[in-house]
Amino acid sequence: MGFFLSDLKIKKSKSEDRIASEYGCKICPLSKIYHKSPKMSPLGSETPLLYFLGESPGKNEDSQGKQFVGDAGDRLRQDLYKVIDKDFDEECIRWSNLIRCRPYEGNKNRTPIKFEIDCCKSLTIKDIERTKPLVVVGFGGVPLKTFLNGDRLRLWSNRLVPVKIGNHKCWYFVSYHPSFLIRNTKPYKTEYDKTFLKGLETVVDFVLNRYEEPEIIDSEDKEGITIVKGQSKEDLKTIENHLQRFKDSDKITIDVETTALRPFNKEGKLISIAIGNYEDVIAFPIDHPKTWNFDRENSLKSVKEILYNFLSNKNCTKIAHNLKFELEWLYNYFDNDKKFMFENSFGDTMAQAYLLDERTSKEEGMLSLDTLTWLNFGFNLKEKSTVDTKNILKSPLEELLTYNAMDTKFTYKLFEKQEKRLDNTLKICYNDIIKTARTLTLTQAQGIYTDDKVIDAFTQEYSGKLENLNTLISNLDEIKTYKKAKGEFNPLSQLQVVIVLRDILKIPKVKGTSKNEEEGYSTSDKILESLRDEGIKLAGYILEYRSVNKLLSTYILNAKELAIEGILYPNFNLFFTGTGRLSSGRE
Repeated sequence: MGFFLSDLKIKKSKSEDRIASEYGCKICPLSKIYHKSPKMSPLGSETPLLYFLGESPGKNEDSQGKQFVGDAGDRLRQDLYKVIDKDFDEECIRWSNLIRCRPYEGNKNRTPIKFEIDCCKSLTIKDIERTKPLVVVGFGGVPLKTFLNGDRLRLWSNRLVPVKIGNHKCWYFVSYHPSFLIRNTKPYKTEYDKTFLKGLETVVDFVLNRYEEPEIIDSEDKEGITIVKGQSKEDLKTIENHLQRFKDSDKITIDVETTALRPFNKEGKLISIAIGNYEDVIAFPIDHPKTWNFDRENSLKSVKEILYNFLSNKNCTKIAHNLKFELEWLYNYFDNDKKFMFENSFGDTMAQAYLLDERTSKEEGMLSLDTLTWLNFGFNLKEKSTVDTKNILKSPLEELLTYNAMDTKFTYKLFEKQEKRLDNTLKICYNDIIKTARTLTLTQAQGIYTDDKVIDAFTQEYSGKLENLNTLISNLDEIKTYKKAKGEFNPLSQLQVVIVLRDILKIPKVKGTSKNEEEGYSTSDKILESLRDEGIKLAGYILEYRSVNKLLSTYILNAKELAIEGILYPNFNLFFTGTGRLSSGRE
């Protein structure tokens, strides 16, 4: 790459992607290798409804100088012509690739690198700006990463996302790449095949029958926000008067900022709250250390009273994103007041999103508020703020309160948009989730009392079992041999178990073992059970050791460690289980 840049006088202060965008083909590595059809232009409609965007040309495309004429194009058309006729294709679809020259090594296609994408991307953007498609259908992970910064096709596939590409506002529809379907061909239709066909049906039906303009918000994010810093008695009156403006509202949104995930630790403080709707939000501090210092004790009592009186209005639905979080903190803040919990109506935008598309896990973040604002309004909410969410007290008060208010503002807008998409059946499920959230909040607050004497007795019993198993394992001839060569043996080390099975006991590889294990060897429970049944004592001891250790480390020792003043406070997960059932964790 440096070789191609060396011929040009470029300021070092410019980032690599800006350099690539500015100089394009002049510095692109693909311009230095042979192509039969370099810089391949898009084909098809000049006024498309759908803009089909692949990753890059393949061998057949390069040979013929046309987009999507290879195996992937044939696979795409195989399903496409089940949905449309060829006249629609010619009149309404434009065919293009993000990279216009074939990236290859030897005789094989390869995935384009980011620098090549940055060099070529501006050509695609200009073509989209000029032809103004209603929907860009991106095939595969390369366009997804480029335009949505997404990584997991499984989670993004068949979603319509509002985007602004250059100066053109449109929809982006995420699809698997047809070459991926070819690589995963089976004698039967896979779920990927079904998803791909369903996606084509969905996007064609959208542009022909139910199209709506994309809503992209890029300038209204901080409008209508009132910040109260809690520095004088007048601020208390301002809060009270402002909340009076919402007294006749049928719904408002709330968002709290806290110093911990749960309210049960002494370190956990309810720092601030924001209340309102999309046009009008007030954010003010509660137990923030830099506020109400003119008369802190009485001010905190007044804030609590004002807030309780307002939130106890049973005619107004209180909506939050991940309702159970807000309920747990407010229930604790209001001294476990059951009237607040039972005589109120609540709503939850996370519950809505989960019912509309449940493909998610907690780690993947598809139900987070920032991702949902991106999916619905074309921008990432969290990128609008520099607040350190892991230590919010480090942020300036006004910045923190603005961040708090923006969450409330867009929770309201998200609620209204998602509410329209819930059909009658989903509304029944949604109402059940809201009731469950309230019930789980109350259950969590009760907690589970622990008995240190019982825990200590179990600790001693299960630690003794592990010591006995360690002795049995150490007395095996194969483990003695291992210790002479390698040192101490850890029964929980998969690698060490593999070494003993493979190198000392000479047990051959087992079919279907994990590629992630050492040289294809697996130490899964299923494999060890089969070896145990064949008479391998070590396998049976390792299985038992794992079982006892899990009971001791996961449940017995954690019971004392996680207890707060002798009480365990579970956190039930409503959304983040693959089976749809409840799970419980500490956070």
